[in-house]
Amino acid sequence: MNTAEREATPARAWFALALLSGLYVLSFVDRFMLALVIDPLKHDLQINDLQLGVLFGTAFAVFYGASSLPLGRLADTWNRKALIVSCVVLWSACTVASAFAQNFTTLAIMRFGLAIGEAALVPAALSLISDLFPERRRMLAGTIFSTCGMAGAASAYLLGAATLRLLGDYLSSGSAFPVWRASLIAVGLPGIFLAAALAVLIREPERSHRNNAPTSSMKDLWRHIRSEGFLYPGLFLGAGFMQLVGYAMIAWGPTMLQRQYGLSAESAGYGFGIANFIAAVGGTLTIPLVLRWLVTARKFNLATAMLATNALCGTFLISITPMLESSTAFLIAFAAGGFLLAGTTNAILLSLQPIMPSTMRATLTAAALICVSSFGLGFGPPLAAAIAGMGADKASALGLGISVVGVVSLVGAVLCLTASRKRLAKKLATV
Repeated sequence: MNTAEREATPARAWFALALLSGLYVLSFVDRFMLALVIDPLKHDLQINDLQLGVLFGTAFAVFYGASSLPLGRLADTWNRKALIVSCVVLWSACTVASAFAQNFTTLAIMRFGLAIGEAALVPAALSLISDLFPERRRMLAGTIFSTCGMAGAASAYLLGAATLRLLGDYLSSGSAFPVWRASLIAVGLPGIFLAAALAVLIREPERSHRNNAPTSSMKDLWRHIRSEGFLYPGLFLGAGFMQLVGYAMIAWGPTMLQRQYGLSAESAGYGFGIANFIAAVGGTLTIPLVLRWLVTARKFNLATAMLATNALCGTFLISITPMLESSTAFLIAFAAGGFLLAGTTNAILLSLQPIMPSTMRATLTAAALICVSSFGLGFGPPLAAAIAGMGADKASALGLGISVVGVVSLVGAVLCLTASRKRLAKKLATV
């Protein structure tokens, strides 16, 4: 598709963006639904907090990380629409099948499939968006896509709480098919319908290779990464460390509200969901735009310093949430810290899109997501649970785990982002 054709068909591009954004929302809903049904799931399957931490985090992250790079590479070389449709059907089917799990092993296998399916979406979608939209619209389209994803992360709790209440009205507590199982079916099915709509209504655009030489092999990718010094490792690992405490809080926040502050599962879901929505959506809308404004104003050093400063403040705020005396204070501190962490993580991904060679864009984005999932989702939830297991006071033990993970996040994120500052400032000056 040439530039004139892209300018002449904006409605098609916006419709494709709407479908891709809807899938991004559903990916988070399917991924995080388990956090709202932890206690009944534990009872039915006879598993403990550490196993749940591994199930929610490590089981997902290992397969997500292992699949991201080859699927990202596939998105750079194959039909992106077909890849997205196939992977959406896979993760949706695994979400539905999770409702019928009878033990830890079968549920873990379904999480593996969920992870593999979701690993393709963001790299392939961002690459697709870059070719669907003209250059002047790409940052806006990418920001909308990322914001919808963050809305999905927050909506997982709001939609999950609403789903639990709705299903609870029809299924009694003694039902042979518990509410938590029915909820997984309810959130898994919509993805299949959206995937069908994408397959039928959207065409794969031609790839743009402007200003970039084509990549012939993975050797070219590694050569490019090495040529940029600590740019990619610093930013990718920095994002991963930020999400270490972010994902730990997302996994255990609703449970902490129930155990430490006495909230019901429904109240915890709504309260945490609203706070997470404010944090994720507000941060993703605001911080990338602030970064873009600083770059446009040629304030490159200030732009890169903002990333490390946000990481410092965000991880600190989430680290102190368990020490606060009321659930309201807990949610306010979480919302403020999450605003900074979610916004900064997405600002990193979006700021790199124009810097990355077009034929490596999906693969490098996948590499970034590997770091976020490996450090964040892979280690955050189980590490918090393992530390909590050492605590004597079960009601506040998870809080101790979150605080310790927060300190690790703070140190790692600030060091990595600071190390990449000069190189990033130099690259932004060339955009």
